[in-house]
Amino acid sequence: MTMTWNASAGLLGAWPGQRGIEWIAGHPVETLQSVLGLGFVIFVHELGHFLVAKACGVKCEKFYLGFDVGGLKLCSFKWGETEYGIGALPLGGYVKMLGQDDNPGAATAEAHRARAASGDLPAEPTSDPHPAWDPRSYPAQSVPERMAIISAGVIMNVIFAVLMAALAFGLGVREVASGTSAVRPGGAAWRAGLRTGDEIVAVGGTPVTVFKELQKKVTLGDLSKGVGFTVRRPGEEDVREVTLRPDTDGGAPMVGISGPLSLKLPDDLGEGLPGSAGKATPPLAG
Repeated sequence: MTMTWNASAGLLGAWPGQRGIEWIAGHPVETLQSVLGLGFVIFVHELGHFLVAKACGVKCEKFYLGFDVGGLKLCSFKWGETEYGIGALPLGGYVKMLGQDDNPGAATAEAHRARAASGDLPAEPTSDPHPAWDPRSYPAQSVPERMAIISAGVIMNVIFAVLMAALAFGLGVREVASGTSAVRPGGAAWRAGLRTGDEIVAVGGTPVTVFKELQKKVTLGDLSKGVGFTVRRPGEEDVREVTLRPDTDGGAPMVGISGPLSLKLPDDLGEGLPGSAGKATPPLAG
């Protein structure tokens, strides 16, 4: 028996997480895009907490992306009464308000920091401001204000998602045209006389412009009577009507048509994602 040693994987195979690290190392652009995208979502969430807390008069001492555990941070600056920064531990973000600390071990010390007058502090935040709390501390705010501050992050994310969805809908996506790049010999389209390059103008009397609409019409069509196609052949002005009876051997109805594809290289190939084609010498051109 011959045993081969792989320096990266060892005798026991790849160690946990190795493939993920290898993918990250080989896809720096996608990794950076993912980090920036996730970071922006966290920023929007924390911004919701921050803005509502400020509107309620709460003193915000820190606004951080990532956690500055042990004081470790990538960068920071102070503007007004708030310190803004990026923590060394990239697992989220937080807004530090006076009198509020999620760490039970630090809650007592934080409560004493938020004291404004002598007297005993309440065991829990009360519905009305307590005279012992600093009026700008989080516990001194009313219940509706505290609820608004805590809920603002999620609400901000929902608003942001709706705005981004509207923007994406407005920009649109690249669709595949409703032509034929290949007709499978012996398939329903082939038997009906369709050939590669034919333009499918309508299906079932309804105009179609993208291949996805064609697929939907075939799936929902009357399989017993067949599906009517309006087709225009390249170089011809007139259209002709054909009826296809989809094959159902594989379960889902199929007519044996592939959407338009192209082997033409894009003009910006060298500027795209890293790969053999993009790094070819001399550069490949369309």
